[in-house]
Amino acid sequence: MGDDACGDTIYQNIFGDEKQVPEKCCKRLISTGKDCNDFLTRLTIIYRYLTEKEAIESWQKKDQAWKQCKKHIGGFS
Repeated sequence: MGDDACGDTIYQNIFGDEKQVPEKCCKRLISTGKDCNDFLTRLTIIYRYLTEKEAIESWQKKDQAWKQCKKHIGGFS
């Protein structure tokens, strides 16, 4: 899965209906780092004008994706 496909998959996992991030894409997510992932999610929430409920759900999904990927990939921070 290429970088663009992984970016789309990760985005859809956080803001759409994608159920899981594939392991190949987990490597990309984890390699970007948690701070970067948090920042990009925060920017997207702001620019998409999400409701408070949507923002909370997206933030929770971002955390779930991160935990899932950390479990698959291991030790990166």
